[in-house]
Amino acid sequence: MTFRRIISQTKFETLSVLRNGEQLLLSVIFPLGLLVFLAKTPLLTGLGVIDAGADPLSIAVPGALSLSLASSAFTGQAIATAFDRRYGVLRQL
Repeated sequence: MTFRRIISQTKFETLSVLRNGEQLLLSVIFPLGLLVFLAKTPLLTGLGVIDAGADPLSIAVPGALSLSLASSAFTGQAIATAFDRRYGVLRQL
């Protein structure tokens, strides 16, 4: 019973994020872009964040996850409220 609720909530949240392009951009596309950028460019080595032989993913993955979490936390509710307003949900409250 609990497992079905978790799956149902996960499905609802996933579909909600995929329907709203702004949330998808902030939650998935920007962090993936940052991850690819930091992993493929010598920026971290040039700034002295990691040594020349070190793996850039050791810094890029936590950075991308942090960006995803922060962007979702700070803007997710505002974007969801804007979509609710557009669809007329706020009038019904």
